[in-house]
Amino acid sequence: MKLVMNLVSFIIISIFSFLTLKYLNEILLFLDEKQNNIKNTTKIIEENERIQALDLDSFLSENLYNNTFKTDTATIFIYNIENYDFVYIEED
Repeated sequence: MKLVMNLVSFIIISIFSFLTLKYLNEILLFLDEKQNNIKNTTKIIEENERIQALDLDSFLSENLYNNTFKTDTATIFIYNIENYDFVYIEED
C-alpha cells in the first residue's frame, strides 16, 4: 500500500514539475518578446527625437525627399525614413 501511495505521489509531483517548467518557459518567452518591443520602440523614439532636433538645412541635406508636390501657396516634400513618411511643407 505504501508503495502505491509513493508512486501516486511521485506521478503527481512529476506532473506539477513538468507543468511548472512549461509555464515558466512561456512566461520567459513573453517577457523576451516584451523586452524586444520596448527596445524597438525606444529606438524609434530616439530616431524621431534626433530628426526633430535637426535644423532644416541639416535635415534636407541628410535626407533625400521621395516626392514633391508644388501648389500655388506651398511646396510639400515627402521623406521616407525607415518605412515612416515625414512631410515638410514650405510656404511660398
